[in-house]
Amino acid sequence: MSELGVSLLDYLNNEEPLQSLEFGVPRDCVMLLVKVLSRDILREVSPIVLPESKVEINGALCRFMEENYRKKITSADFARAFPLSFRQLSRTFKSDMGLTIFEYLKVLRMVMASICLNTTDMKITSVAYECGYDSISSFFTDFRKTFGLSPGDFRGCHR
Repeated sequence: MSELGVSLLDYLNNEEPLQSLEFGVPRDCVMLLVKVLSRDILREVSPIVLPESKVEINGALCRFMEENYRKKITSADFARAFPLSFRQLSRTFKSDMGLTIFEYLKVLRMVMASICLNTTDMKITSVAYECGYDSISSFFTDFRKTFGLSPGDFRGCHR
């Protein structure tokens, strides 16, 4: 739901019990909320696409992340797994892929979380842990920024 829709819904929820929707601000809010929701439902969301590497080492980095996204990965892990320093890896990756290594990892985790939410009945917290998050609030924040919905709303919309 868009920020405007959330704000309207919050306003309506915080009002005293609605006695009549025949006139006044509550009626106007409900009418606007209906319009906003209909637009939000029809709104096209741009697909999330992971960029493809043109450089061999970056392809190896992507495969490393695909194999290990469930774990906590640090810059030291990358440096141990590859013959270059993390700084060199970062520069090469960013110039080739247009994302930092950790931005790519976040997008990968979001893609995997969306697949998991669509194909399993796992609890949302389990999905977050399964996708490498150790903070549920970070997972929810990243998910909402990526998809514009909470994980629960996303699951409801895509089933």
